[in-house]
Amino acid sequence: MALKDLTINYGKVQEEQIERIVGPYVRYDEKQGLVVLSREGRELSVDPKILVYLIARKGWQFFDFKRREERPIEGAQPKEIAENIFENRSTVRRHLMELKNNGLVHKAAGGGYVVPNHILDEAENLITRGQRGG
Repeated sequence: MALKDLTINYGKVQEEQIERIVGPYVRYDEKQGLVVLSREGRELSVDPKILVYLIARKGWQFFDFKRREERPIEGAQPKEIAENIFENRSTVRRHLMELKNNGLVHKAAGGGYVVPNHILDEAENLITRGQRGG
């Protein structure tokens, strides 16, 4: 067996994983470039809600936009996160710092927060626990 036989389409795997993680909790408004929480998403506790929102923003890379600059960026500032997950900004900042200290989110070059690709499995587990009230 050649090493090339061991390769996977990482983009495809990542798209499927993102869809599995955020599917029950968000919808995409392509026209306005927004990630909108569903009822189930709004019922999550704060940490899982932040992770769902940030992971959903990763999903924009799989949408077809006529021009690249129309695609929303992955990273999000605390104010934007707070507004879109219906939480107080100071609460979101506090939770982002805890998530960052635990390695679940990173601050991107542009200053926004992102969930690194290598953390998706761990984030998915935390979201699932949050769904059950954990």
